Amino acid sequence: MKNYYEILEVNPKASTDIIKKVYKIKIKKNHPDLFQGEEKIKAEEITKQLTEAYNILCDENKRKEYDETLKTNDTSIEQYKKIISSLKEENDYLKNMLLSKDNTINSFMKNNNTQKDYVNKYEQNIYEGNNDINNMNNINQDDRKSYSKNYFFSMLYDLKQFAFKLALFFLSILALLLTFSLITKTNVFKLFF
Repeated sequence: MKNYYEILEVNPKASTDIIKKVYKIKIKKNHPDLFQGEEKIKAEEITKQLTEAYNILCDENKRKEYDETLKTNDTSIEQYKKIISSLKEENDYLKNMLLSKDNTINSFMKNNNTQKDYVNKYEQNIYEGNNDINNMNNINQDDRKSYSKNYFFSMLYDLKQFAFKLALFFLSILALLLTFSLITKTNVFKLFF
């Protein structure tokens, strides 16, 4: 919706006399007869908008209706701004979550590579005939700690995966029994309990 106050560059509380004075100044400044070519076309468009704004804002009834409509639109615009703001906040939150997960995955991959390096060094020492793990000169204490920590977390992850799969297995069996019970209209659960 056009904002006639902005077109005329007046305050929404401006009196009709001020609007008339501003309109006359702007019309004289942008009169199409003063320009040629493309500038004349632009001046005609500006003059048309100025006249439209003047006709609405100088008529008391039209101005009241326009102000009511403008208030309603401003409220809608504020609501849209709030919605957009909340969407931006949600988008930022999701970006942060993705970055956090990406960092976790990168950290895991880095630790996994460290673990592979440790295993490779260990296998190399075994191949070279150095079976005593405490006397391996190529592997420092930090690598051993890192390997132990990574091994623990990878085992913990594997256990979680196993527990999830086991729970899923039992839930699917329970669903099958329930489906069978509904189809045959017998209580299959009495057989087990």
